[in-house]
Amino acid sequence: MAHCYAHNYDELEDLRAKIEEMPKFNQVEVLRILSKSSNITLNENKYGTHINLTDLSPEVIYSLKTYMQYVTTQEYDLSNIEKQKEEFKNIYFSKDNKDNLKRTSILPFTTGNGYAASASASASASASASASDGINTTS
Repeated sequence: MAHCYAHNYDELEDLRAKIEEMPKFNQVEVLRILSKSSNITLNENKYGTHINLTDLSPEVIYSLKTYMQYVTTQEYDLSNIEKQKEEFKNIYFSKDNKDNLKRTSILPFTTGNGYAASASASASASASASASDGINTTS
């Protein structure tokens, strides 16, 4: 026996449209939510599974809306992650940017004696100067 609940037609139409737009794996989850309720009749044929949305209780509609909000949030988050990934890829992994990063990351600087040196040359010069001054830098 089906219960008839007073629903907003536009709300049910919106729900139907969103479910139909979902990928199949999300629609399967919607069917799982619907199958948990014993008073819902699922009519299945070669064109898909059909239900009478007016038979849905407010609790089931709330469950469907909660799931749909979850899916929307996940899609939004995944989209943002993909955009970030693409930005990082363009910044750090494109050929032109790699060359620019290499050039700018090894900038020469002036040592205390006025000579330009790279960071690694300066570090080895400092280590040898410290050793020649009689300071023990090892522990």
